Amino acid sequence: MNTTPPKHNPSATLGGTILFCIYLAAYGLFVLANAWFPDAMTAQPIPGINLAVFLGIGLIFLTFAIAAIYVWLRFEAKTEISSSREDKRAPKS
Repeated sequence: MNTTPPKHNPSATLGGTILFCIYLAAYGLFVLANAWFPDAMTAQPIPGINLAVFLGIGLIFLTFAIAAIYVWLRFEAKTEISSSREDKRAPKS
């Protein structure tokens, strides 16, 4: 069993931090829009669904998109680490 901790990849960590900040900004704007413009949130861009619900569902989709991007970043980072380990193990000619 391999007990060594995984290698830390700063680029994947930075990417995750940036994605978190994007979501935090989007959610903060959503909350502020609901607090400052409650009348605007009652508008119905689609009959039967008000703007607050429409934007809330949009935030949920944004969350899934950000999660998918983060998984992709982590996969790319893991692939880079694996290939660099294989390069170190390869015999030098």
